[in-house]
Amino acid sequence: MPRCFPLFCIVAFLLTACGQSDKGGKRYIIEEKEYPTEKEYTADLPPPPAPYTGPKKYCFEKREGENGEDVTELQLVLDNDSISGQMDYLYAKRAPVHGNIDGMMMGTVLNFVLTYISDGAPHKERMICKFDKDQLFKKTGTMVEKDSVLELQTPSKALFVLSMERVKCK
Repeated sequence: MPRCFPLFCIVAFLLTACGQSDKGGKRYIIEEKEYPTEKEYTADLPPPPAPYTGPKKYCFEKREGENGEDVTELQLVLDNDSISGQMDYLYAKRAPVHGNIDGMMMGTVLNFVLTYISDGAPHKERMICKFDKDQLFKKTGTMVEKDSVLELQTPSKALFVLSMERVKCK
C-alpha cells in the first residue's frame, strides 16, 4: 500500500487538472459584460481661458504730509502674470525719487522688486502687495537686506495694510 500511494496521488492530480479546463481556459470571478454603446463619456473640462486682451495699466496714488504735498505715484502694467511699471516719490522738501518695477502676479498678489536711486546710491526693495479694484494693500513689517535687496524679514507673518488708492492714469 505505501508503494501505491505516490501512484494514487499522480492519478488523482491528473484527473483534477483535466476536469478544470473549460472554454478558452479562462475563469472569471465576475462575468464580463460589454460596455453599453448608448452611454457617452463626457469629460469635466474647465472652460477655456479668456482671450488675451493685452497689457493693462493701473495707477495708484498716496498723499502724505500736512497738506498732502508729499505724493507717491505708482503706475503698474499687468501683462498676464508679469508686472512692470514705475514708482515715483515726489517730496515737497527734498529731491524726488524715481524707481522701476519688475515682478510677477499670482492671483491678486503682486511680488515685485523696486529699483531706484536715492541720495546718489542705487537701492532695491522687494514688495509684496495685494491688488484690489480700487486699492493696493502692501505687506509691512521689519525689513532686512538680503543679497543687496531690502525685503521683509518674515513675509508670511507680515500683514497687508492699505497703501494706495487707485486714480485715473495720466
